[in-house]
Amino acid sequence: MTRSSIFNKFRNVLNWNNKVNPVNLIPQRFILAFKDHGIVASQIPRLLPQIQLSNLKSENTLLQVLNYEILEQTAQLFGIRRQWLEGVDNQIYEFHSCYKDPAVFFNDLISFCHRKDTSLFLPVRAFTTRKGLDFTDTEYQPLALVLSEQIATLDDKDIFRYHIFNDEWDWSYAPTRIQVKAMVRLVSAVINVQIPLYVIEPNDIEALFGSTIIPGCLIGNRLISDPSLEDFTISGYPISRETDELPEVLKYIEEHELRSFITKEQWKYVQSSKNSEIFPGQSGKIHRYKRSGKRERNNQQLWEPVREIARAWWAKEGDTLTISEAVRRIKELKHLKASGLKPNTIHKHIADLATNHKSGCRTKNSPKLSS
Repeated sequence: MTRSSIFNKFRNVLNWNNKVNPVNLIPQRFILAFKDHGIVASQIPRLLPQIQLSNLKSENTLLQVLNYEILEQTAQLFGIRRQWLEGVDNQIYEFHSCYKDPAVFFNDLISFCHRKDTSLFLPVRAFTTRKGLDFTDTEYQPLALVLSEQIATLDDKDIFRYHIFNDEWDWSYAPTRIQVKAMVRLVSAVINVQIPLYVIEPNDIEALFGSTIIPGCLIGNRLISDPSLEDFTISGYPISRETDELPEVLKYIEEHELRSFITKEQWKYVQSSKNSEIFPGQSGKIHRYKRSGKRERNNQQLWEPVREIARAWWAKEGDTLTISEAVRRIKELKHLKASGLKPNTIHKHIADLATNHKSGCRTKNSPKLSS
């Protein structure tokens, strides 16, 4: 063996010693996975009985018991990649997207996010780097959406599994903003929940987009926010924001038939059908849900978009807008199915809004709009 080959072999050994050994990452990431989900090390045996408190004294004692089965069970419990736990790479979650496919969002919502009487129900959470989102601002305004699935309760604390959508939503880009608003409007209306909007650092939102961070560490003890994301999707209340864009949001809901993905009847049925207990790593059993009557569903899809658009007009213009003018405008909105009906029929379905537009004064605790 030549002197150069001996030197190269010795250099390779030195380089290996300077690298992070993936095995050493396993106990660190195992503890981090629990910590970022709000679980301290001493509570781990309550979820994984195979782990004893004596195994948690040090990384070395923990490493001795972390076999494939435990790592796989932990990955299923939190919905994370086993490869990340094994130190293979830095990607914690599988990539997931719903841009231009809102059905994915609603299917995940119905599958994962079920209400428990003991929890403050916040199934959807949003993250941004901007303290004030503004649809008129052309600067980059990143937004991330995350679903929260309750998987356990330790004492009085709820533990969640998170589902990140890796779509790099940008509030300054109308196509993404309109879709987000449309989805959020239906979630808020059907489930009657708030969608908190957390302001985080730019590097943290990039980590969300790249699935290299656990959302729990960004939420901490924060629950509600002001504003919350649904405030950007309603009209006629003091906290309403960006109401000028509401007709476009309602048009998106209509054209993409979003109301067929989730209704109050469907959600009520799904909630009553969920298993009361969830075994670690297993979601509640998903049942097929009943649909509302055809006539009722058709009537809802026909008139609700019309009423919401009219409500937005009166919230903005007040008494200067006559019912006849509102009817005329609706007749011109050809994407609305009701636009082809007689003016008297449209008049009958929106006349009450002209007299009631001043009566609403919604606060944070007021009921949401119906879907």
